[in-house]
Amino acid sequence: MENAVQGSERKAAKKRLGDLLVENGLLSQDHIRQALDEQRKIGKRLGEILITLQMISEKQMAQSLAAQLDLSYIEPTGIPIDPALLLLIPESLAKRHLAVPLEIQSKKLRVAMVDPLDYESINDLQFQAGMAIHPAIATRRAILETIEQNYRLATSVEKIVEASAKDFGEGSIQVVSPLEEGNLLHAEARSLEEKSRLAPVIQLANLILSKAIKLQASDIHLEPGPKDCRVRYRIDGLLKDEMHLPKWVQNPLISRIKILAKLDIAERRLPQDGAVRVVVEGHEVDLRVSILPTLYGEKVVLRILDQARILIQLDQIGLDEKSLQLIRQMSKKRRG
Repeated sequence: MENAVQGSERKAAKKRLGDLLVENGLLSQDHIRQALDEQRKIGKRLGEILITLQMISEKQMAQSLAAQLDLSYIEPTGIPIDPALLLLIPESLAKRHLAVPLEIQSKKLRVAMVDPLDYESINDLQFQAGMAIHPAIATRRAILETIEQNYRLATSVEKIVEASAKDFGEGSIQVVSPLEEGNLLHAEARSLEEKSRLAPVIQLANLILSKAIKLQASDIHLEPGPKDCRVRYRIDGLLKDEMHLPKWVQNPLISRIKILAKLDIAERRLPQDGAVRVVVEGHEVDLRVSILPTLYGEKVVLRILDQARILIQLDQIGLDEKSLQLIRQMSKKRRG
């Protein structure tokens, strides 16, 4: 029944599209009749046939279809797309369905598509992205150019995670204290929260934390730069470079840490401090989080307090025997 309804909607849409093109003065009734005759022979959609016969340009067709369906017509090649969104729809799927993600609005993924009436494509995209799809219309050429321009950067986080996971695993972090989600102040804050919940961002945050704990680092530094974001670990008192992340990862990653530490993700101009207790491989670790605004974004320092390493024996701190004996003698004195 549903397929029959969709089929009738498509047929009605084709008829209305032809009338709309005539009303707008783009085509004549003779053009429409000729295209319909061709459609009966080859079975393609009316819009495709009109473009193939060069009766109308691809842009004119997209704009008319947008007006007919009350959708937005856009040119995605001129829109800066957050590469984090490209991880929701893989390049192969984008090329198959001629669709590119644009932004997240009200928990819906806005997608530029050539054919917003292709319900199978929309269902496939929804399943992959894990959220509802809100389509906009663009030309085939613009979609393909946008895919070519943007998808080369989208695999960078996946490569970083895969490379590090070979030696340290993907990282599994369990939060002990429950997260208290505060009221988000504006649309930008909601967008940051949604991006911080993308699977690659969560995997990257878990990897950074678990790797630092396994290396027995005392601190993690996330340091924003003009073109990238540097991750450094303090091990045995020395800061060591660990990762250089793409600049676009910076805000979603910091937002993820803020959510874990119950900090305000909308506040980026004032320093913030927080804490969270997590479980890594069966033992609890406390994280003290300090965030400081800088010229290139927020700098984050996480102090790692491993509960299993806090209590150590006096003879384990590296003192020579003479100094150890002296300290033990002094500690027995009641005064002085």
